[in-house]
Amino acid sequence: MGKMRGKITSTVPVFRVASVARSAAWYAEILGFVADSVGPKDDPVFSILRRDGVEIMLQKVVPGVGPARSATTAGGGWDAYVRIDDAEAFRTAIQAKLATVEPIVLREYGCRELALTDPDGHVVVLGECG
Repeated sequence: MGKMRGKITSTVPVFRVASVARSAAWYAEILGFVADSVGPKDDPVFSILRRDGVEIMLQKVVPGVGPARSATTAGGGWDAYVRIDDAEAFRTAIQAKLATVEPIVLREYGCRELALTDPDGHVVVLGECG
């Protein structure tokens, strides 16, 4: 089979959410993302969150788009894995903003991980690897 042309440059998780405004505010406050939203300011239909060259997209649940994660899943599994450089620094910063923050877990594959759950139930894992 021949080699495919072109280069994959990145991948971006897309989260279906009940309220783009609420989710964008959570990602801004808790993780420092900046939102570029589309639609009415108080009820946008889509947003691209950016920080340090990383993107997460938020898509409002509307007819034709599946339900938000929390409406379909009672937890379990990861929705995005975000590589970070300092798990302790992230946990300290997040702990100042959230009532409950899980401990950092050292995995058998050598990564120190911190799992967060957003307002719609998406599980975002922050991983310091290597």
